[in-house]
Amino acid sequence: MCSRGAKPPSAFLYQTGFTLIELIMVLVIAGIITVMSINFISQTTSGYQDAATRQQMATLGWLASEKLSRELRNALPNSVRLNASGRCLEFMPTVAASHYISVPWMVAADRFNGVRIRGYGGGGSNERVAVYPDDPLAIYAQSNPGPVSVSTVDQVNTVSGDEIQVVLSAAHQFLASSPEKRFYITGNPVTYCFQGARLYRYREYGVQATIGAALLNEEVIVDRILAGSGGFEVTEASLTRNSVIRMFFTVTDSGSGEFQQIDQEVQVRNVP
Repeated sequence: MCSRGAKPPSAFLYQTGFTLIELIMVLVIAGIITVMSINFISQTTSGYQDAATRQQMATLGWLASEKLSRELRNALPNSVRLNASGRCLEFMPTVAASHYISVPWMVAADRFNGVRIRGYGGGGSNERVAVYPDDPLAIYAQSNPGPVSVSTVDQVNTVSGDEIQVVLSAAHQFLASSPEKRFYITGNPVTYCFQGARLYRYREYGVQATIGAALLNEEVIVDRILAGSGGFEVTEASLTRNSVIRMFFTVTDSGSGEFQQIDQEVQVRNVP
């Protein structure tokens, strides 16, 4: 018989619980799962950050190359030139273009007639006329006679129908007549330069005989460029194609060490 309050022997046989070994095993397994989860989340986050960094670098490179490409495609023929190091590129942008009926290339005159220019309202400040620009040196020489007028466009008047008259601020004589009777309205030259870790754009500094003589209105187009990696190359026009400009640079991220190489060719669409 059992004394009052004492448990029967069978009650001790069916009691359950954790042993010390089982508890240690549970803790070890939980620790392993926790470490694996942390590593998975860390690797996922790191992969996302790396992908975002690469995407940002690719976007920076694309924006810079696309902006420069769009401008170069409409550059005045034979106006693209480089400095001695190949890190600076200059060109004259075209504002408008059309065909002329007559142009002063035998004697100087302050006006000529041509075909109406679609979307062009008239002479802006520092806009000049170019006819048959086949010599880069003559384009920037600012001489009279010359392929690019020293005088600016004063006004554009309608004669009748699609015929217009372009009036210059002073008389100018062009060096030659274009085989296609084509003339261009040009703006002030634009220069792009790789300097240090940045690509700069300069504008509204006037026409200069030497590239980079006095650059004004500096704009940063893109930074985070690997120093010394940027440059330009120009392949002159031939009888079968227009001139081709190659630009190359490397965008880098100092934090991750990642880099993105940009190498693009642009063809100038305009012809003399």
